Amino acid sequence: MSSQVYEPSPPAREDIAVVDAAGAGGPTHPGSSIRVFMADDDDGFLRAYRKFFAKVPDIDLVGTADTGKGMVKRLAASEPDVLLLDIEMPGPSGIDVVRDLRRNSLSTRTVMLTSFDHDEYVHEALRFGASGFLLKSASPVRILSAIRAVHAGHASLALDVTSRLFGRLSAGGGAAPAGPPDGGHPSFTEQQIKICRLLAAGHRSQDIAAELHLSNETVRTYLRRMFEKFGAKNRTHLVVLAYEAGVLG
Repeated sequence: MSSQVYEPSPPAREDIAVVDAAGAGGPTHPGSSIRVFMADDDDGFLRAYRKFFAKVPDIDLVGTADTGKGMVKRLAASEPDVLLLDIEMPGPSGIDVVRDLRRNSLSTRTVMLTSFDHDEYVHEALRFGASGFLLKSASPVRILSAIRAVHAGHASLALDVTSRLFGRLSAGGGAAPAGPPDGGHPSFTEQQIKICRLLAAGHRSQDIAAELHLSNETVRTYLRRMFEKFGAKNRTHLVVLAYEAGVLG
């Protein structure tokens, strides 16, 4: 267990990549709360964020855990909107928990936290439906921004993590792709590939619409159908699947 003492002190500026999800709706409505569950084996980290979230009006911390054991049952009982999850939890790892959430069709969205900047963790977590990935050294404001982003239906990754992830996938990552969790690569049409290429370049719906001479609503319809077809949780996950299928390499 880490002996590091965490003292949340938000900086003046944050640098977060937020990728809209099709049909996700707008930001949290005033007066509503985001139900958050936090899992980490570092007691000091949990204590610091309990204090921090207690001061945030739209955050309701509904539970904490220091091990991955029994996590899915606890989440099913507490029904959090967002799970802040240490990727290297004892017991079932954070990756195992995300995989189990997917298998049990729980709607909780997940932001992965880690002390280690390993791109393979990012790739694996996104393959199984995680919506965000941040280092534990990220500021409280950055983590809070990620919670609000994924609750609103977006994928949230630090910009440097995003660029390295796509670069790693494009280059093959030094290993053969593991493939989608359910086995077999999905089949992308030519138009879907074009859309995924633009997503990988960081374009939003309106930019894609202009580039492909489509309406914004048509692009959003394409994306909704692609999410359903390929089982993608968000746009970042969709691009990961497209890279794994070999259509963006």
